[in-house]
Amino acid sequence: MLAKKLGWKVGDEVTLESGTYRSDARTPATFTIVGIYTAATRSADRSSFLFHWDYLNDSLPPSMRDTIILGNTISMTARERTNEFGVLRALGFRPAHVAALLFGEAIVIGARRRVA
Repeated sequence: MLAKKLGWKVGDEVTLESGTYRSDARTPATFTIVGIYTAATRSADRSSFLFHWDYLNDSLPPSMRDTIILGNTISMTARERTNEFGVLRALGFRPAHVAALLFGEAIVIGARRRVA
């Protein structure tokens, strides 16, 4: 959908500019389109631009990269454990207690990441 909307074809070069993810905002990222996919379900995002994480990884300072990894890890943990959080709530834990457990886990994971 995105390729069709922007008129991109396999082999085209696409330039993306971002002041957030590039270490030097004046140097845009240039990608060569090697494939175009069609999402199988309507619920899938049909306007994604996918690229290998190495491109982003090389352009981020280590502290920002670690923060993104930690945030992703914690959000995955929260989504995967919603049933456990429901049990804790049923046992009488308040939302603040559940949030404190989640943030405590984030601190431990973050601290372990710094030591490793």
